[in-house]
Amino acid sequence: MLDDTIIISMTSWPKRIHLVAPAVYSIYRQISGPANCRIVVVLAKPEFPNLEADLPFELRTMINAKIVDLLWCDENLYSHKKLMPTLLKWPNNTILCVDDDVIRPNGWYAQFLNDHNKYPNDIIVGCCWYDIGYENGRFNPTKAVISDSGVRAGSIITNSRPANGYGGILYPAHTFTDSRFFDLKLMMRLSARSDECWQYCFNIIEDKTLRWLSYVWPYHKYVQDGSQETSMGQSRILGKISSYDEIHTNLFKAFPEFERKLKLKLGM
Repeated sequence: MLDDTIIISMTSWPKRIHLVAPAVYSIYRQISGPANCRIVVVLAKPEFPNLEADLPFELRTMINAKIVDLLWCDENLYSHKKLMPTLLKWPNNTILCVDDDVIRPNGWYAQFLNDHNKYPNDIIVGCCWYDIGYENGRFNPTKAVISDSGVRAGSIITNSRPANGYGGILYPAHTFTDSRFFDLKLMMRLSARSDECWQYCFNIIEDKTLRWLSYVWPYHKYVQDGSQETSMGQSRILGKISSYDEIHTNLFKAFPEFERKLKLKLGM
């Protein structure tokens, strides 16, 4: 049975946990009152062994005031914590995933809510990092940065991969129905450091419609100072962890229908 409460879900880790309270407040000030919404922060126990005692005072104050709910997971799923634990706990809810380092501008939540009401079955995307395509027969997942593409606002996304939390991404309830999506061991083997690739893979497999938010903010103006030096993307690059190219190669091999349907979507 569907639940009309929208869950706004974010994650963090020790190097960025100080950013969470300002990010939460920027959302809370837009939804306080009668809004049927709750904010959830998902953290991994291995990264915070003393649990709440390891969290900043401001965040603990918000938790005690019921401004935000805290969801602990036993295993560190890296960026997958942004969605997967929340989705498993609230499978009948619409979930809006956000990053922990962006201060949300006024009107941001209302725009997501309006677009969701207008297109209840679509995945609503606040930002895309990359145009994607094939060059000389080889898949290129990082062709061009288009994060602030206001020209595309409100349109259906055909050749771009969403940035899961930077601008926000709203998944209607029951977006994911393929049982393979929920196989955590498979997820961590094929796409451990990219929730974006894993979710996009199954969006394509399940023939979901992805749509730009009707208004695209210049999110780079709202990023908290110093946050990008401790981003998951930087850890992936500096640690020489699987690149996007390697991750997509793994996904294409494991799920041939992903590449087949992606080529159809790209008009190939």
